[in-house]
Amino acid sequence: MLYDPKREVETKRQDDLLTLRSLIAWLEKKNPAGEYDYIDPFDCLLCRYFKDAGFKEVHVGPWAWSAVGVIERRLPPYFNEVANGTYDTYGAALHRARALLSTDK
Repeated sequence: MLYDPKREVETKRQDDLLTLRSLIAWLEKKNPAGEYDYIDPFDCLLCRYFKDAGFKEVHVGPWAWSAVGVIERRLPPYFNEVANGTYDTYGAALHRARALLSTDK
């Protein structure tokens, strides 16, 4: 396979998305009362997060995510802790994310 610098840029973008600070910044822009369904692998909180970042046909499982043009990538364990809540709100997820950030995860 030939070297393509665009792949490095895309990998860096994906890595940046997998930080707690990035997830918090996204959650801060959401309506705190907005709801999501944690168990929907195509429209859960993390699916919406990756879709808002421009990825298409996103699928999220408990430990990994994938999308068109993305080989399955592992999720940081704390992402599941933030999103977990069957029918939950963005505000509650933001609260959990900030609590995790204060514990330096």
